[in-house]
Amino acid sequence: MGSWVGSTWKWDLKWRRIWFEWELPQFRDHEHLLSRVSLQQGRQDTSYWIPGLSGTFSVRSAYKELQTLRVDCSQIEKFSQIWDLPIPPKAAIFLWRLFHNALPTASNLLRRNIALEDISCPFCHAQPETISHILLTCNVTHAVWNECFLWLNTTTVLPEDPVMHLNFIPAVLDSKEKTQKWRVIWCAIAWNIWNQRNACVFRHDQFVQQKLMKEIILTAWKWLRVKQNKFHIPFYLWSINPGLCI
Repeated sequence: MGSWVGSTWKWDLKWRRIWFEWELPQFRDHEHLLSRVSLQQGRQDTSYWIPGLSGTFSVRSAYKELQTLRVDCSQIEKFSQIWDLPIPPKAAIFLWRLFHNALPTASNLLRRNIALEDISCPFCHAQPETISHILLTCNVTHAVWNECFLWLNTTTVLPEDPVMHLNFIPAVLDSKEKTQKWRVIWCAIAWNIWNQRNACVFRHDQFVQQKLMKEIILTAWKWLRVKQNKFHIPFYLWSINPGLCI
C-alpha cells in the first residue's frame, strides 16, 4: 500500500492486472484524489465527509453531490443500443467488450504484458491485430462488410471506429424497425468474424468467405426469428438476400 520515507508517505499500490485503456481516466482520477491526502505520523486517521458542511455524512448532502455529477450521455446511449437489441446475452456481452476495447486481440494482450510470438492479424498477416483492424478494416473482413452492404444495394466508405460503424445507417433504411434489423445483422457480422478469428487462431482453420457469409446469414435469421415476434420470413427467402427481407 505504501510506506513512510522520512516524514512523507509514499503510495505504492499493487494491482491484480494491467488497467484497460477505458479505465485509465478512473485511474488518473484516483491518483489525483490520493495526491490531495496529507498523512502525518503519530496522528490517528479520521473520516471527513467533504460535501457536508459539518464533515459528517448525510443523505441530503450525498443527494446534492450526485446532482452535480456530469453523466456521459454518449456512454448511456451506447449501452442502451447494446442491451435493447434483440440479440442473445452472449452477443450483447461481446459488443460491450468490443466497444470498451476489451476483446483479447494481440495488441490488447501485448498491452497487458502477455508475451506473444506473433501479433499480426490472423487473416491478412500484414498488420498488427487490433479490434478495429480484425473486425472492420482488414482487407479480408472489409470484403465481408462490402458484400453485406450489397444486400442493401448500397456502397459507402465505412468508419473505422466500432461505435460509429454500428451507428452508420444506410439511407435506404427509412424506419426504426428496419434500422434495428440491420443492427442485428451488424452484430451477427461482427460476432461471426470474431468467431472465425478464434477458429483461425486456436484451431488453425482457413478463412473461407463463402462459408463465413452463410454463418452470418443463418445467425442473423435465428436471432431475429427468436427475438422478434413479427419476423416470420422463411429461411429460404432470407438466405437469397437478407437485405430484401429487412
